Amino acid sequence: MGKVNDNSIQDQFGVSPETWGRLVDEFKSYRDRQPEYLQKFEGKYLILNGLCVAGAFSTYQEAFDFAASNFEPNTYLLQKCTKGEQEFTINLPAKFFA
Repeated sequence: MGKVNDNSIQDQFGVSPETWGRLVDEFKSYRDRQPEYLQKFEGKYLILNGLCVAGAFSTYQEAFDFAASNFEPNTYLLQKCTKGEQEFTINLPAKFFA
């Protein structure tokens, strides 16, 4: 995964290339620090903002509610902290499936 420079991303996902690039960087940071995070947060849902863990929660809904009330849309990454890559997913708003 590299920096995204394609302006069509804004049309497809509703975010600017800069925002998309920042989210990619946050995901890369999670992957790089996954072993460290597993020791502290295994099984938790993490909110990552600015390459830092802003919160760790027991349920997806708790994490989502925290992020939605504390951050602007598309400015954080919600990632379940588990071993391996099975939880590496992208969740998009329902409007993308209409």
